[in-house]
Amino acid sequence: MKQMQKQAGQGAEQPDVSVLTERQRMAYTLRQQGLTYAKVGEAMGISSSGAERNIKAAERRLRECAAYHAWQERNDEPAELPLTRGELRLVLRGLQMVEKEIGKSVNAWNCRTDWKGHLPYEARILAGVLRRAHTALYGAPPKEDFLE
Repeated sequence: MKQMQKQAGQGAEQPDVSVLTERQRMAYTLRQQGLTYAKVGEAMGISSSGAERNIKAAERRLRECAAYHAWQERNDEPAELPLTRGELRLVLRGLQMVEKEIGKSVNAWNCRTDWKGHLPYEARILAGVLRRAHTALYGAPPKEDFLE
């Protein structure tokens, strides 16, 4: 999902307000229309300070969401790292050790997820990295995938 959506016909980028609660979305949208906190509060049937809190929370969530997506895009950029087969074998063994450690926390009842309920970045990409390293070394993916 893209964080920013192009506004029809204008080329200006607007934040993806779908990540906001209904009240935050309403307050934020009214504020973007130029209404004061008092007018936003009046339209929503809440105080001006309540409207301000909703708007500030919406702005904070939009910033966090934008930062999350920017971080995710940077992590998905390929890296050049030529390795020998021996070095790759060591990396694969290290990844298998990490797999065991992450597997313990992912299967625990208190697994920490991000604000959208996704597993940690490391847990989400580990299976793919292990599969690619195993295939590069042995010509076939491993028989079992992590988190499946």
